[in-house]
Amino acid sequence: MTRRRYGIVCLMLGLALGVVTLSRWLISANAAMQQNDKPVEQVQKNIQVLAGMPSSQLLPVMHFMRASLGVRCDYCHVAENGKYWIDDKPAKQTARRMLRMVFEINKENFGGQPVVTCNTCHRGSTKPVSVPAIGQGSFTNTTASDDVATAPERLPTADQVFQRYVQAMGGKASVDGLRRDGCKQHFSDRNSLTRAPREQRSSIEPRVGPSRAFKKRRTSTWRSSPRLKA
Repeated sequence: MTRRRYGIVCLMLGLALGVVTLSRWLISANAAMQQNDKPVEQVQKNIQVLAGMPSSQLLPVMHFMRASLGVRCDYCHVAENGKYWIDDKPAKQTARRMLRMVFEINKENFGGQPVVTCNTCHRGSTKPVSVPAIGQGSFTNTTASDDVATAPERLPTADQVFQRYVQAMGGKASVDGLRRDGCKQHFSDRNSLTRAPREQRSSIEPRVGPSRAFKKRRTSTWRSSPRLKA
């Protein structure tokens, strides 16, 4: 056996011995912790419903209840100066009644397993919702549906919308006539004539005299000076 292989074998044996030693230490530490994990009523004050539970499980249970109701610790407890054992708040008495109810439900129906919990009804709210939410009961009726899913109706294209507009206006001839005739608008002192698609003529008559202007959009503009009345 070469020195390199001998070193590798020694390293592997050392690692195995270390793993065994660490495992034994963890097992002994866990056993010592379990021995030192006294019942919660021997560690904390005023424990009534959760008596017999290991003291190390108290905080996880409290945080579970807090998350299930969507509240903080001071909802049930007097958290000021750490006086958690005081029973001044009615919510704490209610929590005890609810715990007894949940224990009884699980004992009678699920063999004592924690199937029903605070979150089963509360779902993050202090008041359980007694009726289903709107839309919660809607579902696809598979017993009466067709084998082939019905595709949603397609919306019309822009060309189809324009064609329907032309039909509603009386046809293409009517639309072409509207384009030729243009649209004339009258104001108190201004007349405007618009011709499709890019031309507009306006006539303005101020007090000093008539003024005429012809404007071709996007191209150029001509204006004439006001002519004084005789």
